[in-house]
Amino acid sequence: MRIFMRGKVDRVYETPAGVDRDGKPYKGSWNVQLIGETKLKNGQVRTDLQTIKTDDPKLFEVGQEIMIEVSAYVSGDRQIRYSAVSGAEPTYV
Repeated sequence: MRIFMRGKVDRVYETPAGVDRDGKPYKGSWNVQLIGETKLKNGQVRTDLQTIKTDDPKLFEVGQEIMIEVSAYVSGDRQIRYSAVSGAEPTYV
């Protein structure tokens, strides 16, 4: 299954490296936040903010509407997280 996410790039930022609860070090990562709209059954629109992990932050320009292929996974805190598929580049729409 292929998942594509579409939205306006709101922010590109780097999370710092650190140490987890077990004392194991982890690397920092680059993230892109997209603002997207979800149409509801009653015809109204809800605005959502989604964060996508990326290997190449230079591909994203704040304020641009994009679509990109992502993979979804469940993190340790049982939240659904998204990562840009390796090698995927955003399409500006």
